[in-house]
Amino acid sequence: MEIKIDAIKFNHTPGTIDTGALNIRKNFANAITAPEWTPVKTGKAAKAAYSIHDTSRKTITVQAKFTCDTPGAEVKIRTQGGGHMGNVVETDVTMGPDYITFSLAGTDFDSLGVDILDVKWQWQYQAEGDNGWTDAAGTTTDFTVYTLLSQSGAPWSHANNSADTQLPWTDVLDWVCIWAKGSKTADEVQAAITTAIFQLGEALHPLIKYDTVTGDSYYSYPDFKCTAFLERLNGGFGRGQLVNCSDCATIVSSFTNILGCELWQSRMEKNFDLRTLRAIGTTNFAVPFNGKFSYHEVAWKDACTVDTNVYDACLELNTNRGSGAPVGLLPVDMKFGICYTLTDYRANLTVAGATGCDVCVPKPATTRKRRSVI
Repeated sequence: MEIKIDAIKFNHTPGTIDTGALNIRKNFANAITAPEWTPVKTGKAAKAAYSIHDTSRKTITVQAKFTCDTPGAEVKIRTQGGGHMGNVVETDVTMGPDYITFSLAGTDFDSLGVDILDVKWQWQYQAEGDNGWTDAAGTTTDFTVYTLLSQSGAPWSHANNSADTQLPWTDVLDWVCIWAKGSKTADEVQAAITTAIFQLGEALHPLIKYDTVTGDSYYSYPDFKCTAFLERLNGGFGRGQLVNCSDCATIVSSFTNILGCELWQSRMEKNFDLRTLRAIGTTNFAVPFNGKFSYHEVAWKDACTVDTNVYDACLELNTNRGSGAPVGLLPVDMKFGICYTLTDYRANLTVAGATGCDVCVPKPATTRKRRSVI
């Protein structure tokens, strides 16, 4: 007898995210549909994503289809070598043309956190009367699994429609699951992504740099030009090196939300005087735009008010209020705050008084949003 694995479905019942894979795409142009693994769609081309929160303490199932030279044969099927993904539980199967549902055991996403797994399953079968196990014909089935905190937040979609361009993109997950590797909470993810974006400007030839001359938006107006930004990350031109605050806010919030977070893009206004800062992609502390922001946009938690926290990947604040060298601080989970609490974001971004901190005011009613991805 010979048995060969023909196909595996991970997202076999779209929407059942407690026992199955999430709805995802590769990118704006390319869908991912089941079966995700076939003999010609394997390794990095075979992709599935799971919600750690929703699958916790649940039994994940997959579906697989086989070819057997003895139709109707009664066999047992299992896999070995799955690591954190776990393995197919030994299951009694009657060989036929249909997909068969298998349960997994040993899945351990909880202890792993956000990650990318290169999984290899060796499928084995045992015929009636046999004492040992036989490897299924062909190679092991290898595939890529992304572990997310939970279902992606907006603008990413949960639709049971593979044509929906707002489903989470694996081209984004390929970056953020590395940047946030091991993160187990939203705060950890948000800190890791904010830091990683700012560090794109730290090289000798920065990948992105704050446009402190015109302040124009290059990647975020009116929608997030995520395809172009990914091109930039992957060594292409994209829309060029320059970014502004809206671009950075949009990148941070969209890239964290794909992992299950809930940040917003929101502004503070209007025409307020600045303290010295170090803009992304620069080496020195300075006061850009002739000393004044007409507005500033950041990634923001919850209601985007003075009482909630911000993540700003486009600048470092100078927390030294004396005469010495600047002391840089990247605003990560920092309370926006009031003008007289010197540990708050607002008081460190702006000068004190009527032309600075007093007129730097959150504007969630008119500016709080999550831009679509294109």
